[in-house]
Amino acid sequence: MTDSSLFSTSLDSLWLVVRPSVLTPGRKYSFEIIATDYYGHTDEENITVFANRPPRGGKFSLIPSEGYALSTNFRFQCLGWVDDDEGERLRYRFAFVAQEGIGDVSLYDGRNRTINSTLPVGNLTISATVYDSLGGSADMITSATVVLGSQSATGLVASVLDGLSVESSTAMSELAACAETLNGAAAMSSDNETASEAASTELRHTLLSYVRNITLETGTSTVTSISVNLAAATVTLITSVPDQLTQDTQESAVELSGMITNSSRVLGMIPDQARLSIVTTLSSVAQASSLRESTLGGPVADVLQQVRSAMPSLPPVKLHSHIIENFCVHGRCITCR
Repeated sequence: MTDSSLFSTSLDSLWLVVRPSVLTPGRKYSFEIIATDYYGHTDEENITVFANRPPRGGKFSLIPSEGYALSTNFRFQCLGWVDDDEGERLRYRFAFVAQEGIGDVSLYDGRNRTINSTLPVGNLTISATVYDSLGGSADMITSATVVLGSQSATGLVASVLDGLSVESSTAMSELAACAETLNGAAAMSSDNETASEAASTELRHTLLSYVRNITLETGTSTVTSISVNLAAATVTLITSVPDQLTQDTQESAVELSGMITNSSRVLGMIPDQARLSIVTTLSSVAQASSLRESTLGGPVADVLQQVRSAMPSLPPVKLHSHIIENFCVHGRCITCR
């Protein structure tokens, strides 16, 4: 492997970095280093590395594949997965893909290969990822059809919140499923759900309060990329219907986006999926007709500047027409910054 194009560093540098996907998984590679000092004396050393293979050979199942939102217990199961390091336990992550285009929303991330969980309403894509200790992973997807039962979406969400503990490891995922169920009901626009729009508006504010409590409860001691992505995605799902956001809800969403951004500093970066979620949240807030100018001009712009700093390709924040007409003076609004 003397072809310099295979490396992202030069062959005579102190560090040798191989480009992604150059090494074939499962093969061994020997590297030789030759060091020469000022007087021309040389010495050499060899090292052999094994290119990690991701977990393989297993299956993913979801039982049942149909059920009722926030009530049917679905069993997620990954069986038969093996890895080269047999002494290392694998890690499993289960998620559903959000309708809002922000990627998947984690339901579980841990050592258990089988879990039980409820799901939000919708024709859902369900994903499972199996990780080894070196970061190798295998992805699988399946689908689920989840419908509303006899109870309204707002009634279901209220029932979940009545029994929710912010100390539960799955609390944030449950909040995300609640929010997605409200979104699904809003998209259906049935007469019953239209009549409960006020209840849905109130529940969105309550959901944000729970997210805030969980964020404050966990602090920065257990912050991971997955937890940051999940928190940001949950806020996005809660704020996905601008017409159901009160001014207090809008301000809470912006404040939470800032808290999530700040908490990710322990990671040294804001994960890309979290950045996309936060920008999507800010777009929802900025499209609410009741948005206060003070919220738009200060907090929204401040959070947006932080998340865009390392990812300028993020989509623009959309503004409600009344904001453009009344507040958008060049240099003052978030689209001008």
